[in-house]
Amino acid sequence: AYLEALTSYRSIAEQGGDAAAEIDKAVKGKDREPSKAITDLVMQLEKLSQTAAEDEQRNADALKASARTNLLISVIVTVVICAFIAMVVVNSITSPVQALEHTMSEIGRTNNLTLRAEVSSSDEVGRMAASFNGMVDKLQALVGHVAHATREVNQASLDLSTSASSLAGAVDQQSSTVSSSAASIEELTVSISTVADTAASVS
Repeated sequence: AYLEALTSYRSIAEQGGDAAAEIDKAVKGKDREPSKAITDLVMQLEKLSQTAAEDEQRNADALKASARTNLLISVIVTVVICAFIAMVVVNSITSPVQALEHTMSEIGRTNNLTLRAEVSSSDEVGRMAASFNGMVDKLQALVGHVAHATREVNQASLDLSTSASSLAGAVDQQSSTVSSSAASIEELTVSISTVADTAASVS
């Protein structure tokens, strides 16, 4: 019907008639089925479009939930890694400090100047341990010098005491000798006096 109407459209128009009205008469009542089919097709397309939109919404929600879960997992993993790194850093700082403190305490408790702090790094703590070891080295050398000087003083005191004892012995011996000499002189004086008295009597 549509083909016939379209075919006669030109001839009707050339004759001066109302071609549009004639075509409407020719196809009147015959376009219901195609219109219904088109309407059904449009409704099916709308349903498919709605179903596709719902599927896309579900997919978007699933992607959003997955992204939220992945973000949460990433945050948790990041926090755990940061906490582990912080523990490692803190331990790397506190362990040498605690070791240095232990060495200081041992030296103060035992007076053992041969103990040394462990230098396990070249950072501030390592340099502090090295400086402490240098200070202990100098202190040990100073104590060694003082001990050596003390031994020398003790030896000199012992030698002086021995010399004093020897001198005291010599003085005692000399005093005894002087006393013996005085006694001999006194005896000699008495003998001379006796001889003199005897000589005077004889005269």
